[in-house]
Amino acid sequence: MGFEPTTPALQTRCSSQLSYVPGIPVRHHCAIPAANRHMIALPPYHRPMTDASPTAHTTPEFAAFSALAVSRRTSLRIDPDRPVDPSLVAELCRMATWAPNHHLTEPWRFAVVTGENRAELGARAAAYQAEMGETVEARLHKTRGKYLRAPISLAVACVVHPDPVTHAEDRDAVAAGIQNILLGAAALGLASYWGSGLVTQAPQVKALCGFGPDDALIGIIYLGWPTSHMASPGRSEPQIRWM
Repeated sequence: MGFEPTTPALQTRCSSQLSYVPGIPVRHHCAIPAANRHMIALPPYHRPMTDASPTAHTTPEFAAFSALAVSRRTSLRIDPDRPVDPSLVAELCRMATWAPNHHLTEPWRFAVVTGENRAELGARAAAYQAEMGETVEARLHKTRGKYLRAPISLAVACVVHPDPVTHAEDRDAVAAGIQNILLGAAALGLASYWGSGLVTQAPQVKALCGFGPDDALIGIIYLGWPTSHMASPGRSEPQIRWM
């Protein structure tokens, strides 16, 4: 949810810091002076709660979000030949940039791998796998072809930061951004799979994606239209310590 400034001055200041591409607003940092923040209208479900009841403040928006989060599946049941509109992928990347990010360092970087480049991605991943000691040809063959299972492989990386604490926070921000991508994909009806593992350490894969050698490759997300429905594996109840 965004906010709606309630004075002309604030409206002008905010609109001047938005740029647009094909009708889609792209976030810049709209700085609201502390003295004026009380003038920003918050929707009812963003206002402070005064009742501790867990059901007193349930909203349609939360119900919709809960249903989306629970319905999301990690799935490779994807049609590899049905294309995905690039504008949808671009919008998912924009949604990633709205994840919480301490100090607004904006550490996320994206590379969309399609077509023949998917085979090149697999070849480089397999080459690194062999460098790390893999000798079973069947496993190397599987790696070479794995990114052909979806029309799009979206590589998501975190730019390296010299301060280790900031870099750790930035990595968490990028991971939160990936969750935005996965939820957004589910809302669009797309299947998704967050891949990680040895490929994220491969220098040749980072180079293919245009990332720096010290950047952290957080994952490669398979995206495409589903061919079948995945049943829910269920989840255990959270372990919460109330103090």
